[in-house]
Amino acid sequence: MRGVIEFLLYMLLLWGAALLLFGVKTFSFDSPLLLFVLMLGVGFALALIGKRWGRGMLLLAIPMAVLLAHFTAERLWPPPEEGNRARVYRLTPELNADPATLPSEHNSSLGSDNDRREAPDFGVQSRNLSLECADGRASTGEITLLTGMDIHPIVCGLKGIEDIVFPAEADPEVMYASLPDSGMVYRVERENPSSASSAADKPRSDMWRKNIFYSGLDRPMGLEWYAGSLYVATRTEVLKLTNPASATGQEVTAETVVSDLPPAIATEHRSLAIDADGTIYLSMGAGDAEPQELNWQRAAVLRITPAGEVELFAAGLHHARALVLHPQTGALWALEDSPETLDLDSPPDEINVIKQGGDYGWPFCYGFRVPDKDLGTKTICTTTDAPVAFLPPHSSPAGLAFGANLDAPARYQSMLYVALKGRVYDAQGRGFRIVGLPLDEQGDLTGWGVDVVSSGATPTKLYAQPTALAVAPDRNLYLADAYSGMVYRFMFPFDVDLKPASAKEDNSAAEHKNGKE
Repeated sequence: MRGVIEFLLYMLLLWGAALLLFGVKTFSFDSPLLLFVLMLGVGFALALIGKRWGRGMLLLAIPMAVLLAHFTAERLWPPPEEGNRARVYRLTPELNADPATLPSEHNSSLGSDNDRREAPDFGVQSRNLSLECADGRASTGEITLLTGMDIHPIVCGLKGIEDIVFPAEADPEVMYASLPDSGMVYRVERENPSSASSAADKPRSDMWRKNIFYSGLDRPMGLEWYAGSLYVATRTEVLKLTNPASATGQEVTAETVVSDLPPAIATEHRSLAIDADGTIYLSMGAGDAEPQELNWQRAAVLRITPAGEVELFAAGLHHARALVLHPQTGALWALEDSPETLDLDSPPDEINVIKQGGDYGWPFCYGFRVPDKDLGTKTICTTTDAPVAFLPPHSSPAGLAFGANLDAPARYQSMLYVALKGRVYDAQGRGFRIVGLPLDEQGDLTGWGVDVVSSGATPTKLYAQPTALAVAPDRNLYLADAYSGMVYRFMFPFDVDLKPASAKEDNSAAEHKNGKE
């Protein structure tokens, strides 16, 4: 009996040391001294077992301890991706902290299992969907949706679609779409404007028709609508396209707003946002130049005044995407697609609020003011602007939309929606997803989020490649998918009994239902 107790105690020591090794990256305590102490603990436990019971017992003790430590670590610190289950994202709690107290390394963006149990349970369901367009094209795959959510494509045949925009004041049932590879911008409109948009629609009953609006462009990317004109970011320019009567087929006129920009590389996306006074904000990626070779127009957000002057608005952004103005504060929000130069676990992708004169760190810092091992220092990084949220590394964020105008219960209106492309180049196959991040009454992130839509992938099979999100005048959420060439419409549930639900949300759902009746 004494021998059994001794063996269990030695195994406990070995298990504890192995568990701490599994948790090193999670807690970012990967200093050489700590690793030495942990390895010393493993060696001490192995020496005790070998001395007491011989080398043969090590063949049993080592795999048992490692397996137990692995399963325990999986339970305590869930991996960034876990198939199609709804994930809960923990946002940066130290945003307004004194820089001197900030963590020296980036911690995981995911909460523990206890955190997950505290997060709202919105309910999800997996469904095998065959999404078919009117021309017979189909996209089939298993995706996970919020319970009661409806999805179907409204247009197809737009392979490589990059951005979408809805000109509400011109025509609430018109959408523009950019296709960089073909050099075209399409005008897409509902075939039957009088048809109601409901979840009971048949797949082909609400299809939109598309026509070429403008062609011959040099990689049209970001789109924005302002004062009756469509603004387009191309490889080296920003153009203003105007057609006072597009439905009658009159010729579109093109006016150059800005030219001679540093050429965008093949993997770069340039986003546009325009505020109420006509000021244009343009994202400029780092391109493929070395950091020391960058000019002031790279790795930045530029501001273009109504007079056509180009100014530096913010710097230190490796590849800002999806510029969106906050519906309440007017602040400029953006996604940050961080470089894939460190490892599979860093740097994290980010959500940033872009401030005038802001410096967001790249190439000297990443994550939460973590110095780059070759270029950065803590002195430099403590002066940079921190992100408002982390996203999983290499998740390739592409689309951003506020839900304030959604035709949905209050719980969904008070969310920020982020489309992630995911990745498929590793064995686990990280698929695409749309993440909903709750906002408070002031429009600030509250700290938790859930997968609204998600799908797995494999190294040889990709189900979707999201490139843009938008809330349309019909108050539904639209997603552009470059892989299938489709644009999908998502409609949120009203009549599904989800928990926890506030009285305000329940009343909102009831009022909506009664209004439709």
